[in-house]
Amino acid sequence: MLKFIKALSALAFIFIGMCSLASCGGSYNFYEDFYQAGATIEKDHNFVVISVDKAKEMIDNGDDFVLFLGTSTESTHVTSVTTLQTEFDYFDFEGKVYFIDTTDILSSRKKIVDLSEKLSIKSLDTGTGLVVAEYKDGKQVFDTSKSDGDELFYLGGSLSYSGVAYYIYLNYSE
Repeated sequence: MLKFIKALSALAFIFIGMCSLASCGGSYNFYEDFYQAGATIEKDHNFVVISVDKAKEMIDNGDDFVLFLGTSTESTHVTSVTTLQTEFDYFDFEGKVYFIDTTDILSSRKKIVDLSEKLSIKSLDTGTGLVVAEYKDGKQVFDTSKSDGDELFYLGGSLSYSGVAYYIYLNYSE
């Protein structure tokens, strides 16, 4: 009887461990996150979710790419994703853009500083919409968080995500 109880305990321990790993190891789903937050977005969208370290690796490799940083918990970010997807669809843009979910990052000053240092992002001010940065040949071309409102993509002091989408279409279409 003691062997049976030990075996049952071992199975229960393994089962609980596997369940814990499954819930902790769930990957971030961009579509589900933004769709549930109210974005008009398709399952077959243009956003590829990457980590800060992956973005840093791409910069170090001299890759050319556009990076968006944001969170579905901010309504301005949800609206920005909808605008970008609508414009990408309008232009029949089939390329990919990269996205870093900042939900967890914004909860820690250390993570914000780490991101800022690795990617040369000035600010993750969440009230103004997604932060957009472009990198070419290992150098940052632009970072919308560094803008004073008079630079590329700004109309009347506000960032135009339609303008950003058109720029991406012109420069990153396959």
